[in-house]
Amino acid sequence: MPLLTDFTPLVAMAAMVIFLLSVVREVKGKQYGAALTMFLGWLIGCFVAWLFKESDFGGSIAVGDKFLTDLNLASIMIIGLTIASTASYGWNVVGAIDRNRTTVVPKLAPTLDKFPPPPSG
Repeated sequence: MPLLTDFTPLVAMAAMVIFLLSVVREVKGKQYGAALTMFLGWLIGCFVAWLFKESDFGGSIAVGDKFLTDLNLASIMIIGLTIASTASYGWNVVGAIDRNRTTVVPKLAPTLDKFPPPPSG
């Protein structure tokens, strides 16, 4: 399936580009909590990819023509970033078509511009 192996990296890169554009949009709109949550998702995605690489399951998970245990750190990070980006994009799609708002969850990080003012005196 050469078409699938040629097409998959492009989808992964597109997911990361969409994710980075979302982060830039949130920062530009001064929604620092949302941007922090997105970057935290990337960190968690990289950690999960590394954790699976180091586990007993890593030798059975194929990525392209290699197993997870055979990949270097940069490749593991790309996989983690792709997993987080794709999951974030997928969650946004589900939220966009969710008429009953069942996907609404509390924010992970507070918005930094809405902290109460310091006490006076």
